[in-house]
Amino acid sequence: MNGCELQSIRKTLMLNVAEAAELLGEVSKRSWQYWEAGRSKVPVNVSLKMKNLMILRDQTISKIESDCLENKVEEIKWYKTYQEFKNDYPSKSEVIWKMHQSISSFIFSRKENISLNEKADKDNDINVFFYKYFYNLTDSNLDF
Repeated sequence: MNGCELQSIRKTLMLNVAEAAELLGEVSKRSWQYWEAGRSKVPVNVSLKMKNLMILRDQTISKIESDCLENKVEEIKWYKTYQEFKNDYPSKSEVIWKMHQSISSFIFSRKENISLNEKADKDNDINVFFYKYFYNLTDSNLDF
C-alpha cells in the first residue's frame, strides 16, 4: 500500500491523522504523516488492517443495502461524538464509531429516502435495521 492509498482509506473511514496513528498504527502522528507523504514505507501490518477494515465496511454496506430494499427505512441515527455513540453502544470502540459514521454517510448518500438525524431513536432490539449490524461488531472483528 502506498501513501495515497493509505490516506484515501483513512479518509473513507472518517479518521483524522491523529486518530489513525493512535487507534490503528499505534504510532505518532508524524509517523503516519510520513507514511501518507511517501517518506516512509507503510508497514505491512498497517496496510493489512486498513484493507481489512475496508473489506468489513464494504460487506456491512452490502448487507445494509440489501436490508434497505426489504424494510422501509427513513432515518439513521447520526452520532456527532464518540460519547453519544457510547451511550447507545457502550462496549464499542472509537474505531467502530468511525466505521458507523462512514457507513451511515455512504448509505445516506446513496439512498434518496433516508435521512441522518442525531435525535433519531435507536431501538434496543438487536434485530432491527442498522442497529443489528453494529451491536454484534466487536474489536475482535477488527483484529487481523
